[in-house]
Amino acid sequence: MWNAIKFILVYLGLQLAVAIAMGIVAAVSPLDLTAVLIPSLIISCLLFIIYFVRKKGFGFIKQSFVIHPWRILLFCVPVFLFYLLPEMKINELLDAPDVLGMGFWENAFSPVGLMAVGVLGPFAEELLFRGAVLPSLLNWDRISGKPWLAIILSAALFSLAHMNPAQLPFAFLLGVLLGWLYYRTGSLLPGLVIHVINNSLICVAGILSLNEEDSGAETLADLFGSPALEYLAEGVSLLLLFVSIIALVKVVKEYYPDSPGCKSGVSTPQ
Repeated sequence: MWNAIKFILVYLGLQLAVAIAMGIVAAVSPLDLTAVLIPSLIISCLLFIIYFVRKKGFGFIKQSFVIHPWRILLFCVPVFLFYLLPEMKINELLDAPDVLGMGFWENAFSPVGLMAVGVLGPFAEELLFRGAVLPSLLNWDRISGKPWLAIILSAALFSLAHMNPAQLPFAFLLGVLLGWLYYRTGSLLPGLVIHVINNSLICVAGILSLNEEDSGAETLADLFGSPALEYLAEGVSLLLLFVSIIALVKVVKEYYPDSPGCKSGVSTPQ
């Protein structure tokens, strides 16, 4: 368990240290503080990836990014294609504060932001939470034999690490699914594919919205033109999401009846 805590502290510590350094750079230069947020994220993620690889070794990385058969990854794609609309609705209903602010997202909605938020961020987070935290929890004596508890705890830590109320609910649900996928397959690839798709879609949608004239749409109902069309779209999306999840779970259980993601041989969560 201490191994998991150590990696989390290093991850957060690097983010804080780089953010402070970049903040100092912004203070003594013409750069606006919001302009250094994305470069700060890129640098901290790269530093953590280097740290992780040095600690775990290239052998761990090579082994953790293997999946058989590869077609399992195809089943990951529609899951978050169809979750995007319900996710937007959940955020609209909760109306939780976004501590990152528009300054961050305006910079994230760019090609460089897409690389940082859509690719590097997910890669670093998958190494941390599914590559280090979840295995440590699965083999923690205090919850041995309770894999679902380990998955939920890792998802909670994953959610809290975002430190943004607007992201907490969805990050937790995402963490549960990604944790289960790692537990069943022993591979970080399925979770990475889903994580990258989710983050990248948000960035691409933001880039497209910034390139369009302001339509005045403040809610999903405004976007679709009427509440009826909004509910229809959300209903279809939820149905397809449900089917996609069932298909993904079925194919994973077919090819991975056991759970190589756990070293201690605890029972498989069904």
